[in-house]
Amino acid sequence: MIVDNNLEYPLYLQLYEYYKKRIVEGELKSGEKLPSKRYLSDSLGLSVNTVTRAYYLLEEEGFILAIERRGYFVEQLSNINVGKSIQEVTSFKKDKAEEILYDFSSSAISESDFPFYTFSKLYKKVIDKYRENILTNSDPNGKLEFKIAISKYLMESRGLITNPKNIVISSGMEYLFQILFYIFPQENIFGIENPGYDVLPSMIKSRGFGVVPIEIGPEGIDLDALEKSSVSILTITPSHQFPTGTIMPISRRLQVLHWANMSSKNYVIEDDYDSEFRYVGKPLDPLKSLDTSDKVIYMGSFSKSVAPSLRISYMILPESLMESLSEDAPFFICSVPVIEQMVMAEFLINGHFERHLNRMRRIYKKNREVAIKLLEKDPKVLNISGADAGIHIVVEFDTKKTDSELKKEFLKSGISISPLSEYYSGGEPSHSKFILGFGGLTRESLTEGIGKMLQIL
Repeated sequence: MIVDNNLEYPLYLQLYEYYKKRIVEGELKSGEKLPSKRYLSDSLGLSVNTVTRAYYLLEEEGFILAIERRGYFVEQLSNINVGKSIQEVTSFKKDKAEEILYDFSSSAISESDFPFYTFSKLYKKVIDKYRENILTNSDPNGKLEFKIAISKYLMESRGLITNPKNIVISSGMEYLFQILFYIFPQENIFGIENPGYDVLPSMIKSRGFGVVPIEIGPEGIDLDALEKSSVSILTITPSHQFPTGTIMPISRRLQVLHWANMSSKNYVIEDDYDSEFRYVGKPLDPLKSLDTSDKVIYMGSFSKSVAPSLRISYMILPESLMESLSEDAPFFICSVPVIEQMVMAEFLINGHFERHLNRMRRIYKKNREVAIKLLEKDPKVLNISGADAGIHIVVEFDTKKTDSELKKEFLKSGISISPLSEYYSGGEPSHSKFILGFGGLTRESLTEGIGKMLQIL
């Protein structure tokens, strides 16, 4: 049987695999003619488009040659190494013990609400509009068109006025930090939030910099501890602190800026984490918008707002650091493909991004309400914290089990959720607080998952 409607992978790939295997194994010889598309369509009960897609793949990979008015013929091949077929690859089954049924991770988003149709149109539009321009190298810090679109969006949505030329595009926050590590002299000491982004301490230490964890209180970073420390570069998430969910008030923000101005060596790295998802009032103005001395490095990302797999982030560098970038790290080249930068530029310019955010805010706000309502009813839930923003909350459970024991029990039931203690530098004793993300689940799955979680307690 050439194709099987009962298999999980597409018919055109089955047809492609069938002919590829026969060519590779020598059953079909060089110069031998393949059946016409119409004949295969009629004899196999497939659409002509399905056969065309299979033949297109075979031709694209050099297995067959299309000759106008004559048909398709097997190419001259040599030194062919037979690899695994799609059937072999797709036959792999995930171990049931590994299967995640309810993903409560803070990074999960609603995949079903991704604007697939819009992006498919924008990719075609960009290819038709820019053609050869998307094949050439651009500014090493990113395409100017994309940077202008980001600058315009930040001005309209966040009240932030910036020079597009000071924007640096990269694939993820980690890559942005690698750039900064080359700009800053190694005698600098980084101050990090505690708890905070769990990968950051090891990432900073790996480049030879000192790290000082600074405790997070109800209003954000502990200013007294900061001023008494030897920290010269402070990394913070003031709009929605990760992972506690606190929001830094304006008075504390001004104090942080005052600290930055106390020394020419001091800088603040502002990660505007989750700023787009605020459910009460408008998003708070970023620290960067209050920065009159050009001491704040602003970082933003499209991972939560669009999709983590895009791996598109950016930072706004102070003018003095732009000079250092060109002098000390000229070898850094933007790692985001030009076509993806131009697609995102169109997504921003034409208002698709703003409409997408409005839609996702409604969905995530409702998910948050559903989660909190379910948790509040159960006596095993002692406390729920986190501002009316972002796509996660912190839940404290009434249990005698350790965080690691509870995490393992949850995982056995297909529940992925992380304890807050994992995000403390140097480790933290179990305190039964877990980070519950609600972005990647439907309301039905959210209800089921929380129900199972409470049963385990």
